[in-house]
Amino acid sequence: MGKFSRCGDQIAKGKKSAFRYHSTLAKKAQNVPYQILQELFSRLVERLGRGARRALLKPYKLFAVDSTTITFQHPDMSWAGYTRTRHAIRLHTKFDVEEGQPTQVVSTTGRDHDVMVAPKLYNDLESLSIITGDRGYARTSDFQDLHERNQFFVIRVAKFFSLSDEMEHSIPLESGGKVKVDQTAFIGKGSRKTKSRFRLVTFTDNEGNEIRVATNLMMMSLEDIAYIYKLRWQIELFFRWLKGNLDLSNLFGNSPNAVYSQVYGTLISYFLLRWV
Repeated sequence: MGKFSRCGDQIAKGKKSAFRYHSTLAKKAQNVPYQILQELFSRLVERLGRGARRALLKPYKLFAVDSTTITFQHPDMSWAGYTRTRHAIRLHTKFDVEEGQPTQVVSTTGRDHDVMVAPKLYNDLESLSIITGDRGYARTSDFQDLHERNQFFVIRVAKFFSLSDEMEHSIPLESGGKVKVDQTAFIGKGSRKTKSRFRLVTFTDNEGNEIRVATNLMMMSLEDIAYIYKLRWQIELFFRWLKGNLDLSNLFGNSPNAVYSQVYGTLISYFLLRWV
């Protein structure tokens, strides 16, 4: 019993020490401009993005866009309003699927919706890039803008999206039965209606759920379009890894400097682990 008692005392001391460590770090981080870590992260992205690329979807470069929300409860977090009882920040991310790493992170409070931040993630795209995203990134004005800039996209749209002048096309037998609809149409209505026709492909996932995506890849096979959207899952795995392995879901500070310093410090740690 003496051994177990001593072990229990050591564990309790360890917990108190960890709490003091986090508390001290949070106080120090309040006075450190997080922009320093943000700039360091940007330089690491530039440095590590020069590596050799795998031939995933030659000649295209594939990026996934999505965001993750980190919520917390603290009386001194009014700057990060989210709901009446909780506060949150959101990390809007552009993710290089081939390299397996983020190339851009825009940090905002939890109330900033994906579709409002999306244009920032669409800037500085390489030629022959494809952007893939979920329904939070489906906005007809962005579809038209990307198309006019000769950038490609595969973005999921909700069933309630209005279509006009639909033209349905036959589906090749080699699609394996998973592709249900292949059509072109104008998307939206009124002032939000696109000026160009876009392709809409409906297919089923592994669980039989129907997914409809909009794209301007008019000549690409149906199987490749479905495959591109499925690769979007890689950014979800990245967010899970950050929160689970690097403990980003637990924020130890309450000021903007402390919170965003932890965020960009964690992102830097991710890059260094990949580099090593």
